[in-house]
Amino acid sequence: MPEIPGHSHGSRHPVCVIGMTVHDDLTFDYRQVDDFLSNGFLVSELPFGKEAERIAAIIDRVSFLANSLLQAIKVPVFEQAKIAELQYNQDQRSHRVRLLAPTLANIPQEVVLRAHGFALKILTELHPEYDFEAAFEAIDESFVNKFNVLVPGGFSSVSILHAAFKNGVPFSHLGSGIYQLGWGARARWFDRSTNDRDSTLGNKVSSDKRLTNLILRQAGYPVPQQIAVSSLDAALKAGHEIGYPVVLKPALLERGEGVTIDIFLEDALRAAYLEKQDKFDNLLLEQQISGLCHRIFVAGGKVRHVVARHPMHVLGDGTHTIWELAALENAAQQTLAKHRRRPRLDITETSLRFFSEFGLDADGVPPKGVRVPFHRIESTELGGIAEDVLHITHPDNLALTEEVAEFCGLDVIGVDIITEDISKAWHENGAKINEINFAPMVSPYRPWVQKGLDDYIQEIFPQQGRIPIHVFTGGETALNEARRR
Repeated sequence: MPEIPGHSHGSRHPVCVIGMTVHDDLTFDYRQVDDFLSNGFLVSELPFGKEAERIAAIIDRVSFLANSLLQAIKVPVFEQAKIAELQYNQDQRSHRVRLLAPTLANIPQEVVLRAHGFALKILTELHPEYDFEAAFEAIDESFVNKFNVLVPGGFSSVSILHAAFKNGVPFSHLGSGIYQLGWGARARWFDRSTNDRDSTLGNKVSSDKRLTNLILRQAGYPVPQQIAVSSLDAALKAGHEIGYPVVLKPALLERGEGVTIDIFLEDALRAAYLEKQDKFDNLLLEQQISGLCHRIFVAGGKVRHVVARHPMHVLGDGTHTIWELAALENAAQQTLAKHRRRPRLDITETSLRFFSEFGLDADGVPPKGVRVPFHRIESTELGGIAEDVLHITHPDNLALTEEVAEFCGLDVIGVDIITEDISKAWHENGAKINEINFAPMVSPYRPWVQKGLDDYIQEIFPQQGRIPIHVFTGGETALNEARRR
């Protein structure tokens, strides 16, 4: 039987007991440590005060870093650990601290223990050089990469459950990355961003790009022309039928994997197909739509956020060259923990071609506000930069995606629309639905994502998912009132 952790008075998480030793000669530069914690983990305000008491101040910082490490491996814990017992050892000149640390059922407790021990080690070894990059390397190599495989689920669970935690909705881990939010008849089950209201057929449709395109087309929704191809001759024939430019992509992969775009000529299609034919089954040739991909996230029947998915780029300021802007961006990313960084901006032959479309080279100065891309598209491999565009999205585009969600039987869905201008209605500018996504990724690091999730959680748990308990006192009168109630 797995160990089920218990609760402590006043704790919103289950807790486990962790012991650690804090030596008197441990030196902290609190300003440096706090810079490391807030900048590296993108926290505008650290969730603890400026305690005068030394041990409490150290433990608060250890607890915050431990929680950040656990969130980085998909463990959704958000409450600061509490000191349950503190003993001083005069001979060893150290304090023995007994902590009540947040944890979850059906998560290896070794992971939680290691996170706190590793957090203490990292903060201890920051002094005296305060080499942040060395600390981030150690976090990535010795903790995140090592323990991530031990924790089931996905990073979207951290986002969903953070919204639940902030809004007072209790949750528990049932196992295998499945979480229950709320109690009893008011409970809902979630796995990443998907939940118990999402249909199996909706999952099947969204997991196959060919089937998605076919069913949405038959229902009258705007999708690009698409043909499944199983040979080079079929691909060349399809290219002639669709008309160039075209896109060649696998039917069963996500996140832009294996996609070749900007195929303008038959020779380019031949080369792309020959490259992919042994790597992927079920290839699709598709009409290339002009514009930028936008992810519209629908949950509970309503659009919660809209993101423009820009390829990696620099934003001109009218002063710095492209090379300088890239160097500034790369330096800014170095201040973040490695699991939170975007890919580096490296100037290559490919990026130079994109610069030339703006009449620039690496030493050119782009005008203020102009985005100069380093790649043609955003993808998991190449990276990308998200922009919140809900406030400018045309109402007809919002209505379209909410209708698609209902049509597919999905409570939560990510609808990708390619359009040249999201502020224009889809039926006015030739926008198309590129694909739909079951259990779409929701980032725990985007404020607009968390705002939408807060609204969603509040709507589906109007009473915080709790079963009310009424207490009646006063003898027989109380009993009668309880029976009446």
